Amino acid sequence: ETAKNEFIEILKQLEGALGEKDFFGGDSFGFVDVPNLGDANECPKFSAWMNKCMQRETVARILPDPEKVYEFVLMLRNSFGNE
Repeated sequence: ETAKNEFIEILKQLEGALGEKDFFGGDSFGFVDVPNLGDANECPKFSAWMNKCMQRETVARILPDPEKVYEFVLMLRNSFGNE
């Protein structure tokens, strides 16, 4: 729970930097617009930005399958005894 709250605080800082812009560089997609994970309830602007990035063909093409990422994380947690 503590780690989740710390992560949300970091996302809120990023959201503040995003402001009212569509992308971190303004109206156009740039280098700093790399998709990250976010909580739509806690950081709605950050979540909207993330979704805009993921709709871009160049980004969507390289994103790993979320289900496979989740399974990999579970496997790592289990291998380290963190269930």
